Amino acid sequence: PTTSAFVFPNGDRYTGEWEGEKLHGKGEFLYANGTKYEGEFLQNMKNGFGTMTCTNGARYEGEWVANFRHGYGTHTFPNGDRYIGNWADDKEHGRGVLEYASGGRIVGRWLHGTLEEA
Repeated sequence: PTTSAFVFPNGDRYTGEWEGEKLHGKGEFLYANGTKYEGEFLQNMKNGFGTMTCTNGARYEGEWVANFRHGYGTHTFPNGDRYIGNWADDKEHGRGVLEYASGGRIVGRWLHGTLEEA
């Protein structure tokens, strides 16, 4: 792969590895709205390990498949709460822990983003 930077017409910016004309390998994508993804890409999609940091303070660090949070990861919400566990198709799915900023926690099993069993 080659490494270079590119600014898209909408103001998004990418700096990293390319394969042909596709984002492929390690890179950093800075959206025009200030959201930033730093990690791995495969054929123009977030794929592999990466970190997405949003301007509202939300942050996800973990595995991605085809632009979706998928696999194991940690999502920190703007209020400081965080979910640590399994993801599928961009939703909490499987075993996980929801830790509240206030100190409480729930250990359970999620199904498509909904707590099914604590």
